[in-house]
Amino acid sequence: ISKPTDPGLRVQHAELLCYLNRFDEAMDESDIVIQMSPKFRDAYVVKAQSLAGKRRFKEALRCLDEAFKLGAPSWKLLLTKGTFMERDERYREAVLIFNQVIKLEPRDANAYMHRAHCDREINGPTEKSLKDLEMVAKLKPDDPSIKAQIKGLKNAMSKQAGKVRKPI
Repeated sequence: ISKPTDPGLRVQHAELLCYLNRFDEAMDESDIVIQMSPKFRDAYVVKAQSLAGKRRFKEALRCLDEAFKLGAPSWKLLLTKGTFMERDERYREAVLIFNQVIKLEPRDANAYMHRAHCDREINGPTEKSLKDLEMVAKLKPDDPSIKAQIKGLKNAMSKQAGKVRKPI
């Protein structure tokens, strides 16, 4: 039987607290695990998620980077890092991360969706964003919100094209 001092149980507890939006408690629990076992990677991940829950994205990214030092990140952890960067309005850096995610897991619709959003924030409505949204529609054919987003992007692109043309 595991004791309450077992780092694995404490990380699970921290994760549950995080899911319950009890971010401060989750961070405290994660910190205890990090003190007990500085190489316990999941403690850094849970702490990063808790920090992000409090909209402290720069700190969350530093925590993820600590976790990444303890082993190569999965595509899911890279996706998490990219979304934290996106939410911190670091769009160009986020695009680079989403590119990595797509290379590792080309069937993940979320990576295309986030990359499309970042590209639109950087460049406005573009063909590149549209291609990403169309890929999301392929990967999630039953999601009606994607079709609406594609339609909105096409409208924005055509309005933009209309502004570029000069009247004769």
